Amino acid sequence: MKIEIGKYTVYGDSLCVWIMETVPCKNRKGEDSTKQVKVGGYSPHFTQLLASFVEKKGISTDAKSYEQQLQNFADIEKAMVEIGEAIGAELDKKKGKK
Repeated sequence: MKIEIGKYTVYGDSLCVWIMETVPCKNRKGEDSTKQVKVGGYSPHFTQLLASFVEKKGISTDAKSYEQQLQNFADIEKAMVEIGEAIGAELDKKKGKK
């Protein structure tokens, strides 16, 4: 399974699901590029995947104030809704194919 949602991609196989985030970086030549970083998973269930995502994104913040931390949590919530909707839409498509 591969579901792309903006800067996030949800992957899954027969054992687990995980979320990768596409982030900017520099390549070996110093040029702008992107790479994928795991931000959730490897979880056997979607509920555990989302909990892992919140934990990873919440810990990795560099917020210097409560306001920044609250904004970070709002961003995490928005991303979770988008990820959940995309997973649901994908599952609905598969259900309709049966």
